Amino acid sequence: APINCLPPKIPLQERSFFAEALPNTGKAGMLLPIAISRHGSRTPTFYVGAHVPDGTKIEVQIVGVPATLIGKPRFFARQEAEVEAGMATTAPVTGPAQQPLPIGEYRVWARALGTETKAMTKISEILAAFSLYEKNGSRSYFLGSARDESYRRQLKDYLVDATSESSLELQELEQYATTLQSQLTKLQRPLALAARNPASLNRARDLWQNTAPSWLSLAHELDSTVDAWTDSSVYSDFFHSNLYLQVQSISANLQKLTDRFQVSLRDGPGATHDFESDVSSLQEELATLKNGITEAKRDPSAAIRLPPQAPNSR
Repeated sequence: APINCLPPKIPLQERSFFAEALPNTGKAGMLLPIAISRHGSRTPTFYVGAHVPDGTKIEVQIVGVPATLIGKPRFFARQEAEVEAGMATTAPVTGPAQQPLPIGEYRVWARALGTETKAMTKISEILAAFSLYEKNGSRSYFLGSARDESYRRQLKDYLVDATSESSLELQELEQYATTLQSQLTKLQRPLALAARNPASLNRARDLWQNTAPSWLSLAHELDSTVDAWTDSSVYSDFFHSNLYLQVQSISANLQKLTDRFQVSLRDGPGATHDFESDVSSLQEELATLKNGITEAKRDPSAAIRLPPQAPNSR
């Protein structure tokens, strides 16, 4: 039986929970009983039990609770393990570059994967599950230290610094929004000429020839930064993660528009088309970004306390 496979060092309360929950683990997709190797560990191993065939893949999600973590806005980790004799064992869970987990509170849940239950690999899926499981089904662990006076003092100091960091992020986001708006504005005149009629195409080429060097240089500099962002790194490293992902989306869409425009200049009248709808969509995205920044500036500390929301446009 899986309960007998638990290592002897597992805390007694973990073994008790495991034994009580294990009989109800036969259905695909349901949450499975979890035991942790050691309370307070910063590199914990998790044991998952399930009455499923050997070789069944188990998915384990580890999500840090905002405003409890020291030194990190948020934390997400995901592991898969295979069931053997009713038990799956994860590798030790660590942070980026094998660093120990940030000290704080975590929600952990595990599911058996199968034809009806797909792995949650996107951050938006994990966030939705976090909201669903936070109070119904996930296990709560405090990791990295004891939840004592020393931790509370460190957390208080960190949250003061985090509020300042949140404000700095908003300043940076305003700079991104201003740069993207400027890039779009500079592009609009040659776009309008290229779309007007074949006769104005040469004027568009001449105007773009003068504009392109500085425009493309700045675009390359911006893209080299935002293209390196991944969903997981943005959600873990930034308080205003949703706004940063909006910047990334706008930058990518602006580059796509520029690529289509340059094709029209290269291939001649047959390739020209009306860019007005493309420009309008980008203006709407920029307006949404600016409104989000303005709203966030009213209370920079709010982003520290709340879990991030998945961006609507991704």
